[in-house]
Amino acid sequence: MMNEYMFEVCRVAAIIIGALLAYYIIPVLKAYIAKYWDENLLDFVKSCVYAAQQTMENNADKKRYVLAHVGEWIRMKGMDISDEQIDILIESAVLAMKTETK
Repeated sequence: MMNEYMFEVCRVAAIIIGALLAYYIIPVLKAYIAKYWDENLLDFVKSCVYAAQQTMENNADKKRYVLAHVGEWIRMKGMDISDEQIDILIESAVLAMKTETK
């Protein structure tokens, strides 16, 4: 009788501990993963901007090149990013490239 009671107490305690861990750990993991993807996206945009700067002359061609590659990468990763956000990332990469070359 006592063994069954202790088993139930341990089972309920394990469920409660598991629920608490999930409640606190899942948001932390989501934040970490989002930060990781954001950093990778920014690095990829910078790489595309540098590549376009090195290989193309026309600014419109550079922008199309970067938009095409970044858009493909975003679709491949399943990210949900607006065109406006992509433009901001591209402009920040261009600005970073200009300040590094000075």
